[in-house]
Amino acid sequence: MVSTPTTTVPTVLLEGPFWQADVEVVQLASPSQNHAFRSLWLERHPSTESLYLPGTLILLGCVRRVTVTPVTVTPTAAQQYSWQRSPGPAPAAEFSDDLHNALATGALTLLLVQADPQRWPDLGSTTTTPSAQSWPPLTCLAGDIALGTFLSAQRNATENLYNALAVSAPAAADLDQGKRQGGTRLRTALSVHSSGLSLYGGIDLPWKPEPLAAALQLAQTFSPGPADSAGLSTLEPGPFRLTLEVERLTLLERQAWIEAWQELSQYLTPRNPLNGTVQAAAEAGPHWVTLEVTNPTAVPNLFWEIHAWGQERRLNFANDSLSLILSNQSPYDTDVPPTSLGRIAPHRVKVSRDGDHLILEPEAGLAAIAEAGSEPGPDYTYHYQAPTPTEPSETVTLSDITLAFDPVAVPEFLRARQGQLPPATGADTFAAPVLWGFMPLEQGWFQLPILNLTEQIYLDNSLARPLSTTSTAPSLLQGAVSLGNDNPKLLKTDYPSEQPWNLVLTNVAHLSGKWILTPAEATGYRLSEVTLRGTAPELVLNGLFWLSTSRPLAQEALPELDNWVSGVRSHSLRTVRDSDLFPAAAVIQLANLTLSARALPPISRSEPKPVVAALGPWSFSYDVNREILGALVEKKVLPANTFSQFLPWVWQHHSTLPMVQALPLTQTQLPPNYPSANRQLVPFELGVQDSNGSGGSIASPQSWRFEATGAGAWPQPVGTAPAAREWTQLFDLPLVSLSLPGLVLDPRAGETGLAADFSLNLPSQYRFDLPYTDEPNALAQLPEPSQDAEAVSPLPT
Repeated sequence: MVSTPTTTVPTVLLEGPFWQADVEVVQLASPSQNHAFRSLWLERHPSTESLYLPGTLILLGCVRRVTVTPVTVTPTAAQQYSWQRSPGPAPAAEFSDDLHNALATGALTLLLVQADPQRWPDLGSTTTTPSAQSWPPLTCLAGDIALGTFLSAQRNATENLYNALAVSAPAAADLDQGKRQGGTRLRTALSVHSSGLSLYGGIDLPWKPEPLAAALQLAQTFSPGPADSAGLSTLEPGPFRLTLEVERLTLLERQAWIEAWQELSQYLTPRNPLNGTVQAAAEAGPHWVTLEVTNPTAVPNLFWEIHAWGQERRLNFANDSLSLILSNQSPYDTDVPPTSLGRIAPHRVKVSRDGDHLILEPEAGLAAIAEAGSEPGPDYTYHYQAPTPTEPSETVTLSDITLAFDPVAVPEFLRARQGQLPPATGADTFAAPVLWGFMPLEQGWFQLPILNLTEQIYLDNSLARPLSTTSTAPSLLQGAVSLGNDNPKLLKTDYPSEQPWNLVLTNVAHLSGKWILTPAEATGYRLSEVTLRGTAPELVLNGLFWLSTSRPLAQEALPELDNWVSGVRSHSLRTVRDSDLFPAAAVIQLANLTLSARALPPISRSEPKPVVAALGPWSFSYDVNREILGALVEKKVLPANTFSQFLPWVWQHHSTLPMVQALPLTQTQLPPNYPSANRQLVPFELGVQDSNGSGGSIASPQSWRFEATGAGAWPQPVGTAPAAREWTQLFDLPLVSLSLPGLVLDPRAGETGLAADFSLNLPSQYRFDLPYTDEPNALAQLPEPSQDAEAVSPLPT
């Protein structure tokens, strides 16, 4: 073993995280030439004369002074806390019993320390005794220094430290060693060690009227800082953290903390069976979002943060303390259990008081996403409000979400329905760049262009994104939650006028929320409001994007809904992701969508119905991903005028009056006498705009916006659109009123002195030459007269 020469200085400077101590190294009686300084390094070659420099050491010493300095930049006298030993020799430790007693009472301290070998003084000469200033400071690695018994507080240091941390000082009876045995034993209320500082006292909880006794530990956190001049990473000091030392709590103290933890669980989830006996009158609380105490039967994993010394500390719960549950029914409802459920583990939950309100703020996800979330972007917002126990409301709002239908499956569906072949992948790709789909509207159809793409086109032009082979970050949401009205039984009995739909949340990048609990006489606190916001959600929407299943015919080019069972089909919309295998060029920009929870009347007193989502107002626009569209144009898969070559049409009928086309516009059979309901529709065209892409100027949709009032109505276009140019170029084909003789809506009409029609914004005029019966007579096919079978044909002359 390496021995320390007799010239070693007996006093060293010991450093902790935010404290320093002057330690007098104890002179051992035997061996008489060594101080209590033992190196943990062994000689590999004992025969050689060279000695390894000391690094990690065991130090036995008498602490003369301890100074706690939580403020490193120009601390004031009030921000420094000192304890000093009275002058006098160190206690004798000649025998093992003396040494054991001195360590047990705190008169001596046994520590594991570390010294920088490069800064150790030159001990080659035994004639010169190094000074204390020439010795490097030692860093404490293990062991603790008790404050208060042999080290007296200077200038009320103990009281000032407790006040700065807002912790009440303990009574002498709390430290009775007869009540604290084993790991719970405390020599003094205060001690410093390699992690920081430990103290015993009473600390308050926001929902408890009286403080709870606890053994606490104060430490300082660190975060990665900028690299230094050598390119090495550095650490920057962060907030102070005050935590429970659970292993040092007595059984009574543990029970008090568990009871406080169970009280909070009762406030958040009154029907949680882990709380014990559930009261029959307990409030149901939210159905879709639940903040649940993970284990109310254990001591909570909590901590307090102090961002700047002297500021108010903030209570937080660690990531394993509470769980955030998203579900379509309450997870504690045994009569109607949830059918979809997702769970999120918040990385922290902040707890505070605002007046008499108790506030919990959970947060989960990436910090970078949290900062970006302050700016407008994809957003999933949940809000629960219960001003009284009998009038709760729950809503979910989506805003600024970019969705897309399957860019391969939807064209394939249209080609199959319309009897068209897949496009060639050679030079003749421009032959059919788009397919025309028909989306039902409240007053007609939207004839929208669907890009005619296939998997082979994506692969041949290197536009498909390869699947990632590297491990990705785990999903923040474990599971998935589906909200909607797609329960077949309820759809038939309770809301038969609605289209089936659902919203499926599969993940979210960042989530933050706010739970507000207000005082209640009977229960202490009750949940009155919840706000939850998710940034960059991953969603699947079903039942909002419908396309006709019919194909154009000679007697009618537009779809008809005579087949009301399968006349239209829903296509899923998914959030656009960078990892999509086939990136979509056509997208749906969901501006906003709102849904709310609705309670249905029970079948009987013992057979309730589930809570069902009701779709509120929602709006969207049909747009393009300019980057993907530009790549398709650059690869010559699509022409630059894909969206401007043939403009999309919105076919609409008058909202209040029965009106028909003067002559059928959508029939190619002769005579055009098919009795189609679509004869009441007239076309309006949507415009395009030029945008710069990688392939040059590219036409893209301009304000193709639609909105709907709920699941019981189809969307309607927003704003006014001009009449289709093809219609305006046809002479004398107005929209004719069947209920007001002489009234026509003619896009070619000049100034008539009449206001434009309020419904279709077409020029109005009165005419007196409308042959209401001429057209039916002209187009009628009279039955051929029956011939007498016995009649003899006349002989030819």
